[in-house]
Amino acid sequence: MGKLRLEPKIKAMDREHYNMLLETLKEARSATRHARVFWDLEEGENASAVRRDFMHVAQKEKIALTIRRPRGASALELRFDDKGAVVDNTPKRIPAEESRNRILKVLEESNGPMRKADIVSASEISSSTWNARIKELMAEGRVKRKGRQREATYTLA
Repeated sequence: MGKLRLEPKIKAMDREHYNMLLETLKEARSATRHARVFWDLEEGENASAVRRDFMHVAQKEKIALTIRRPRGASALELRFDDKGAVVDNTPKRIPAEESRNRILKVLEESNGPMRKADIVSASEISSSTWNARIKELMAEGRVKRKGRQREATYTLA
């Protein structure tokens, strides 16, 4: 049986490793002004551990960083905030009415039926927000869905 802890368990990072990661982030940040930046993983290297280490340094140094691993790639993509803003991992809450309005605006400006992924991307809302708001909009009769699951498309009613 496990035990309760009040502090998170964090692997200690030696100063040399920390400084190497910091220098890498600084170099990558300056390079992103011209191109996308990738960190190639060595064979057998744990992508999650590398990501966690980079994020730890970025948070300590207040560097706005997002790291994603492209599907099937043995690399991590490093994305920096354009303005170099301070890291704030607190999700930005969008009021329900604004989320609904964003969805409706995207559908108004579309040239036809749209898929969920395209609407979510264009409206800059999360998938979980989408799930709640699209149900409300369909129940109100403001949006129609054609098809099911991944083939579903949405239009204004």
